[in-house]
Amino acid sequence: MSVLLDAAIGTGLRNDGQPTDALCFSDPARVSALHGAHLAAGAVITTTNSFLIGAQPSAANRRALAEAAVRCAREAGAERVWGAVSPVGAVVDGARALRDAGVERVLLETFTDLGALVCALESLRDVPTAATFTFLAHADVRPEEVADRLLEAGAGVIGANCGDAERTVDAALAMAAHAPDAPVVATPAGGPRFLTAMRRAYDVGLAYLGGCCGTGVAELRALASWSASG
Repeated sequence: MSVLLDAAIGTGLRNDGQPTDALCFSDPARVSALHGAHLAAGAVITTTNSFLIGAQPSAANRRALAEAAVRCAREAGAERVWGAVSPVGAVVDGARALRDAGVERVLLETFTDLGALVCALESLRDVPTAATFTFLAHADVRPEEVADRLLEAGAGVIGANCGDAERTVDAALAMAAHAPDAPVVATPAGGPRFLTAMRRAYDVGLAYLGGCCGTGVAELRALASWSASG
């Protein structure tokens, strides 16, 4: 049975065009409330509000954001917390800050440069990681190649995120078929085909399912209902 990650943090927090990470300091109750809403809708794993942690100007700032983001998740009642890291800035340092703040796993997500994702993973072999590639503009990159390279670089969980739901799920399913022993995650963007695509992933038994840009409580409730109905 698939384990549910949460829905899009940035979509749920929209911060007047400013990075939502800052809300971990300026309005932590709002961040915790969103995490709590996702948990109530059926999420089992909470991802931290730390997507741009690598863009923080110093190691001290990255540590402070990691600690604040994890605290927001814990105060919402999250037991399983993954630390979200984008391709921006000091990726490895941000990932290590989240590891030190107590996350179960660091989620390197929304990478469109496979080489950069592999490089980050190779520097984090001592850190539990999940790594998701975005296939939005990479029709020429085969999911099987992505799976091989991510696993060789040490990723504990591999998958696809963001972009068109059908393409993202297709890629994740191809990765799972190619590497059947590897846990695979699919977290596509929202849209009219989101639930149709995700039902295919659920029926195959993909290890982890969740939502990226444009998804929220409604999508999580729908995903959770499948598990509840058997």
